[in-house]
Amino acid sequence: MARLRLNIVTLRRTRYSDRHSILTAWSAEMGRVSLLVADGSGRSAARSRALSIVPSMIECEATSSPGREVMPASSMRPRAVLASLRANPLKSMIATLAAEILDHALREAREPDAALTDFIDASLMALDTLDNPTAIANFHLYFIYRLAALLGVEPDMSTYAPGRWFDMEGGRFTASMPVTPKRLRPEEAGALAVLSRLTLKTLGAIKMNRAERATALDAMLDYLELHNIVRAASLKSPDVLHSLFA
Repeated sequence: MARLRLNIVTLRRTRYSDRHSILTAWSAEMGRVSLLVADGSGRSAARSRALSIVPSMIECEATSSPGREVMPASSMRPRAVLASLRANPLKSMIATLAAEILDHALREAREPDAALTDFIDASLMALDTLDNPTAIANFHLYFIYRLAALLGVEPDMSTYAPGRWFDMEGGRFTASMPVTPKRLRPEEAGALAVLSRLTLKTLGAIKMNRAERATALDAMLDYLELHNIVRAASLKSPDVLHSLFA
């Protein structure tokens, strides 16, 4: 049995019993972890729920035992106070989508990944501080595209030119229509080129309308599903995001 200090981002909270829930999280120290946390009617349970709203950046202690995947957790405290994510409905939904996608994408990631940890932490803190409406509206597209790059499935932008098709299986742009049914027409493929230009510095400068954002989001989710990163049909947040942008 070992006591561990973990720096985590919460991804999902699932009720386990009348007194406990299981918190799925990404940790800097161990990769994906499952933590047993208080979830009853007492003061400590209320504090645990408040601290671990998905997604939250927190520090905690966990007890690791041989043969046990779920580790009891205690001594939670915030690593960063993401107040704006809680107060702004659009930011909150974007953050929820990010957590959903990470929960899917990192389901087998049991090893630490410093680059991924830095990206997740920096993204949440950046979203919390954004005040430009265009930057906020573009943020989820930036996050999904950059996550795909970190996971090794970024579209090959070296093959892009206006008017080209996108072969979703090969991750390449082609001059003629790909034989695979998993493809994007040239007018849809152009959305990926726009996403490739999104950075934290350019989020507010790249203009997209509602239809363009919807096309780009659906295209990226289909692409990630094809490459076994997410199960798009089970994601709840995209439909809500579409309605918020309507």
